[in-house]
Amino acid sequence: MKIWINQEEVISECHRLSDLLKSKSLYEVKGQAIAINGRVIPKADIDNIVISDGDRILIVKATQGG
Repeated sequence: MKIWINQEEVISECHRLSDLLKSKSLYEVKGQAIAINGRVIPKADIDNIVISDGDRILIVKATQGG
């Protein structure tokens, strides 16, 4: 299926958000926020979210600086 991750087109066979994050080595990354089609996904829900063809996923990592 074709999805978008941070505005980049990606072909993936993962149907669960958790599997997608694991495939990208992002599953246990601390300080990140994830949204699908503009809806923020609570960390507790990541294992239950099913992704679909055409979904737009935004992954943002908090950084420190000044």
